[in-house]
Amino acid sequence: MKRLQTALLAAALLVTTMGTLGVASAPSVQAASGTSCEKRLLTFPVWYRGVYDPATCEIVSPDKVKGGLPGFIWQIALNIIEIALQAVGYLAAAYIIWGGYKYIISTGNPGDMANAKKTILNAIIGLVISIGSVGIVNLIAGALR
Repeated sequence: MKRLQTALLAAALLVTTMGTLGVASAPSVQAASGTSCEKRLLTFPVWYRGVYDPATCEIVSPDKVKGGLPGFIWQIALNIIEIALQAVGYLAAAYIIWGGYKYIISTGNPGDMANAKKTILNAIIGLVISIGSVGIVNLIAGALR
């Protein structure tokens, strides 16, 4: 059981690190493209990403988006899903910090230490799932553009 937990933790750390590299490189690509229409808060994309005219920064009509009205709706829905998944990622990171705090204040109590470790492990699993989900959503959204 201990070996399985160690393997899962190592895999989660590897996936999290690789996902972080992908997220960290995204703003540089955006900055290189020169679009000021997609200003981000933290890493959250704008809800209208992919459905605006880059020259005027105005939302275009659905018939000018690839796929027409269904493509327009899917693009906005995927943007909102990505925002929600990134919020889950931030929440998971907060739970990792909370689990670390609980571990520190457990003062050697085995039950409290076990609960803190479980909190940290579950938060890491949630963070890995969130990062993977954001990648999948971005892959689908890129295919729609």
